[in-house]
Parts: sequence; C-alpha cells; structure tokens
Amino acid sequence: MFVSVADLEDTGLHNGYMFEFNEPPLVEQALRLYRNGRLLASSTTEPFLQATVRPAGARYRLERDLDADPVLAMADRSRTRWWFDSAAPADEFATLPLLEVDYDATLGGRNGAVAGQPVTVDLNVHRSQGAAESRVVATYLWFSTDDGGTWTRVRLRRLGPGRYRGVLPGGRLAPGSFVSLRAWARDAGNSRIRQVLTRAFPVR
Repeated sequence: MFVSVADLEDTGLHNGYMFEFNEPPLVEQALRLYRNGRLLASSTTEPFLQATVRPAGARYRLERDLDADPVLAMADRSRTRWWFDSAAPADEFATLPLLEVDYDATLGGRNGAVAGQPVTVDLNVHRSQGAAESRVVATYLWFSTDDGGTWTRVRLRRLGPGRYRGVLPGGRLAPGSFVSLRAWARDAGNSRIRQVLTRAFPVR
C-alpha cells in the first residue's frame, strides 16, 4: 500500500508537496498508517508512506499532521485523520477510498474576511479521484476564532450530493483575528475524515 498527502493546492486545483532544504527543517510534519489499530508505517520527513499489508480486508487509519507556521503566512497548520476499509484489489492497482473535503470561502478581498461581515463557506465532500464512488451521508463543520481553543458548529445546508453551504456570522469575526475550520464527514461505505485547519484565513 502506498499513500501520499499533497498539503498544498492552488485555485487551478494543482496539488503540491511541502519540501524544504533547511537543516534542521523548519516545517514539522508526520504521517502515520494504522491497520486494525496497529501502526504499520510512519514518517516525520516526507509526505509519503509505503507498507506491505495482508490481502484480507481490514480497517485502516491514516494520520497527517503539518505545522508550516515558520514558512507560511496563513493556513499553516493542519491535522487530518482518515478512516477507510480496504482489501487486495481484483486488479493490480486500486485507489484507496479516502474522503476529501474541498473548502470554498467567499472572502472580502486581500485573502481575508472583512470584519463584521458574514462569510459563506461551501464544502464539497467526495472520495479521492479514481476511487469507487460512495454517497456522503453526514457532514459537519465548526469554526474557531481563537486557534481552536473553542469551536462553534455551523449550520449546513445541503446543495447536492456531497455539497454543503454554511455561513459564519459576521458578528463573530473581529479584525486582527484568524478563522480556523474543523470538518467531519462520513460516506455510505464507512470512509470518514476529520480535519482541522488552523488559521485558515485572516479577518481584516
């Protein structure tokens, strides 16, 4: 089994990996893979893992931690957990059924929210491209303005399969603060994701 996590993505949906040549590294990262609760492989230097696994079906958990605060101005810390079931594929290769959450926040300019004005956040929850499709059955979203010290749940409106919309109240967005986001989702195939994005965007 081979897994990799692209921590960066631009508006053109081009993925990128966090590499650096500092010694010691400025960015702290960790990637861990578990099978039925047992650690199979881990890395603190690269966003890639490869492990030999038994062909029988099992429950897996993948964990990704990233702290790029020394090199990124915002959206610099993330903590993601995936749960999924997998067995040896009938063909030579198969894409793992990992859930992904795409965030689209309507900001007021300068890559930030405008203090006192509400922010619309659209979510698109889906499995990784190439994996067997599965209906999303539950999605939740929270936000924080104190780096995750306290969280407020956001009411979500379903727009379509795997697509949701929530509104962050403007009265909670003070100038000079940052908005952090936390999402949790599950599909009909019991794939799950829990993700925390610390300082996802600033409030101007």
